[in-house]
Amino acid sequence: LIPFIFFFFGSALFLYRPSLFSERIERKDYLITGGIVWLQALTVIIFSVNRQRYVLPLVPLLILFSVLLIFPIFNFRRWSALLNKHEWAPWSPRIFLRLRLLIMPIELIGPYLPSKGTVVDVGCGHGLLTHWLALHYKRLKVIGIDCNEQAIIAAKSAIQSQGQISFITGDAAKEDFPKADVFVFFDLLHHLNADDQMATIKSTINKLNQSGRLIIKDIEKELSLFFYWNVFHDRILRWSGPTCHKTADEWAEELEKLGLKVIAKKHHYYWLYHHNLIVAEKSS
Repeated sequence: LIPFIFFFFGSALFLYRPSLFSERIERKDYLITGGIVWLQALTVIIFSVNRQRYVLPLVPLLILFSVLLIFPIFNFRRWSALLNKHEWAPWSPRIFLRLRLLIMPIELIGPYLPSKGTVVDVGCGHGLLTHWLALHYKRLKVIGIDCNEQAIIAAKSAIQSQGQISFITGDAAKEDFPKADVFVFFDLLHHLNADDQMATIKSTINKLNQSGRLIIKDIEKELSLFFYWNVFHDRILRWSGPTCHKTADEWAEELEKLGLKVIAKKHHYYWLYHHNLIVAEKSS
């Protein structure tokens, strides 16, 4: 029991303690928290040797898990301004948002954004990407849309600049979207069935300004552990609901059939996930 108490305590401390993600973080915070996680491994070793030898095989897994927790802490410093917007939230959304950042290669879409104009984040959830866009692109007007009313309430509560960012509660497959220069689908489309995917994309194309762009970041469909891990992960978070994954080539083909010009098609491995990125432009 003792090693597992240390295990969960150390893990929760990494994901939950606000000061670890503050810009005023001190070196001692890294050392103290890192020491607690490594103490987990030491405790298991001692407990295994003296009490239960069958626990010994768990030590490598525990050490690996500890290392995987330590490295994201340094990575989270980059997101401190973004995470601090949600410091008011209850513990469960805060942990979820930190875990979400571990698997969100947000910066992939940066090179394809305009310097000014309107960007709509379709399926914005708690607004991580929406707020990131507002933080890093001051001349953009950013709108987040999601069908989860509680997530939208949380996203609205984190707004600091009223003129630049706004949120709307609505179903992506049925929403009457506002006119925009860019529509972003970040890990949304595979949660819709094939018909709703096409209905949503067609609806956004109709509202896309000339030379506007559609940016799709989704999980690559493939016969690999990366893909099946994502399917398993989605089922943990959502027991039911449709899923319809596509490859980057399939997305590119669908968008070209709808009259868009595909200007970027990329693959990106980020932690345990294989992402695809497709950027298509509406001809002027």
